[in-house]
Amino acid sequence: MKQYKIEILKRLEKASEGDRIISLREQSNACGIKHLKTQECLEIANTFLKSHSDYKMVRMMETPYDSVFCSLTFIDKELQFDHDFKV
Repeated sequence: MKQYKIEILKRLEKASEGDRIISLREQSNACGIKHLKTQECLEIANTFLKSHSDYKMVRMMETPYDSVFCSLTFIDKELQFDHDFKV
């Protein structure tokens, strides 16, 4: 695995110690990475999830056109959301 992917994984690891919602994009940007290919995102996500089974991978999209890099988020499985969404 390339060094920049390892750096992102370390940031994700550190964020998992306190955060229940972790954005791949925010952690990558903190490492100076502006964008990743879809395959790179999935490789990082799968590696992270192998060692953090208490998280799940979801896409939090603002528009239907958001890339995987922009929308991929890890959420603690025990986190509950209100189902009373107002549009």
